[in-house]
Amino acid sequence: MRAIGITCGIGSMLVGAKEAGFEIVGNVEWRRYYHGTDLEDRNTFRENFPGSILKFTVDDLTPAELKKFTGADLALGHPECGNFSQLGGVNKGAKEKFLDPTDIPLFIDLVAKLKPRFFVMDDLPRSFMAFPMKEYTKRLPDYDLFPEWISNWGYGNVQKHRDRMFMIGSLKKERWTFVPGEEDQPGLTLETVIGDMGKPGQSNLANHYPWAPDELAQKSLSLRFLGDRPNWKELVEFGKENWKRGESMTYFANDGTIKRKPGCKIEHWDRGASVQDGGSYKIHPLRHEPLTLRERARIQGFPDDFIFYGAKLNERGQYNYDKNTHMAKQTGKAMPVQFCAYVSKQVAAHIEKKPFAPSGRRLLKANAFVGDAKQFYCREVGYANQKKACANCWLFKSCSIRSEKYGIGPVPLTPRKEREPVERQQIELKRKPLKKRREDLGIVAEGQRKLKHHSGKEAVRVKITGEKKPSRRFVEMASGHDLTFKRS
Repeated sequence: MRAIGITCGIGSMLVGAKEAGFEIVGNVEWRRYYHGTDLEDRNTFRENFPGSILKFTVDDLTPAELKKFTGADLALGHPECGNFSQLGGVNKGAKEKFLDPTDIPLFIDLVAKLKPRFFVMDDLPRSFMAFPMKEYTKRLPDYDLFPEWISNWGYGNVQKHRDRMFMIGSLKKERWTFVPGEEDQPGLTLETVIGDMGKPGQSNLANHYPWAPDELAQKSLSLRFLGDRPNWKELVEFGKENWKRGESMTYFANDGTIKRKPGCKIEHWDRGASVQDGGSYKIHPLRHEPLTLRERARIQGFPDDFIFYGAKLNERGQYNYDKNTHMAKQTGKAMPVQFCAYVSKQVAAHIEKKPFAPSGRRLLKANAFVGDAKQFYCREVGYANQKKACANCWLFKSCSIRSEKYGIGPVPLTPRKEREPVERQQIELKRKPLKKRREDLGIVAEGQRKLKHHSGKEAVRVKITGEKKPSRRFVEMASGHDLTFKRS
C-alpha cells in the first residue's frame, strides 16, 4: 500500500499512515518553510521518511517519480487554514479572508490529476464559504465525498478543542464509507502526556532544548510598562506572580491599558491542552516557560523518534522561541497524529479486506457548515453505498433526503424495558414528637414529586402534605419499596 502527501507539511498525517502500514512515497509541498534545513543540510521530512520524495510542485517530479505518485492508495494533506480560523479572535470581522480558498483548489486539483484510491484533507468548516461543496463535486466526480466534523480529542489527542473539518474521499468503485470511532477520554491530561519528560536539557529526548534565560523575550515587549523589554528569566518570574492557569499572557498596550495576548496561554496541568498553533507559544504550567519543541510534538501525537531539524541554538545550546518561529510552524501547523492513524487504518482494512470494528460514535454536535455540505452532496450527487453512508451520518435522524430521495426508512427505535405499573399513593403523615420528626424525614408542601431509583428500574409517584421534604426512610415506609431515591 502506497501513501503520498499533498501539501502535507513535515508529514504529520503521513506518520499516521505509516503506523497503519502504508509505504510513504513522498510529499508535494509548496510552502517554503517546510523545505528548510539545518547547518548539516538535514530536512525534517526527508530525515523522518528516508528514501521518500519532497518536491515543491508536481511539475518538479521526474517521470519515474510521477509514476509512483499516480494511483497511490492514499493521499493526505492539510492546506492552509489560517483564513478560516477564529482561534483567539483571529480574523474577527475579516470577512474577505473567509472568501479566499487559499490552496484548497491546489489540493483538490492534484487529487483529480493523481487519482489516489482514497484521500484525506484537513481544514476548518468555514472553508466552505470560500470553496463550497459544489466545487468539490464538480472537480472530483469520480469520488464519494465525506465532509466530517472531527474531535481529535475523541481519538486520543490531548488537545481538548482541536476540532477540525476533514474531507475524506474514496473512488466510487470502492463502495467505501467512513465510520467514526470517537470515545470519551477519561484521565487524559497534559500531565499524562508530557509529565515524564524531565527538565529541558537534562534528558535524552531530542528537541527538548533548555531556554535561554538571558536573551530578550521579544514577543513580551511592554510586559510591565510601556517600552519594557524583559528577558526570559524576568518573564518567567513575572508569570509566576501574575498569571493563572488557563489565562493568556498580559502586556501593556500603546494606549496604556493592560491587554492579553491571544494564543499565548498558560496551560492547565490536570486538564486537556489548549490548541497548538504556528504563531504563538503556550506556557508550561509548572516551569512558566514556553513549551519545548518536544513537548509541543508530544501534544500533537508525534512519537519521540520523530526528530525536528532546523532549530537555531545559541553557543550554550539554548533555545529562544523568538528566533525559531519556523520551528513553531513545524509543530503548531502539524496535524494531530491519532485521527490520521485511525482513518488510515480504516482505509487499510478495506484495501486488505480485513475486519475493522469502529465504535461509530461522535462526541461533537453537528456543525452547520459541515452539515450543509453533507446534505448538498446527498441531494445533488449521492453515494455508491447510500444506505451505509446514511446509517453513519450524524444527520440520520433529522435528514429528510434519505427517505424522500433514496427511500431509506425511519430510524428503528430502541426497545424499552417494560415497567411494572406503580400506583399513586396518598400519604398523610401525622405530626410526631420533635425527637421522632428528625428521624422520620419531614415533608414538603402539598404537591406531587417524582421519586426515582438511581438505576432507573422503578419509579413511585407520591402525593404528600406537610412542611418538610420526605426522607428516604419515610418514602420506603410509605410506599413499600426499598429504594435509593433522588428527586427530579
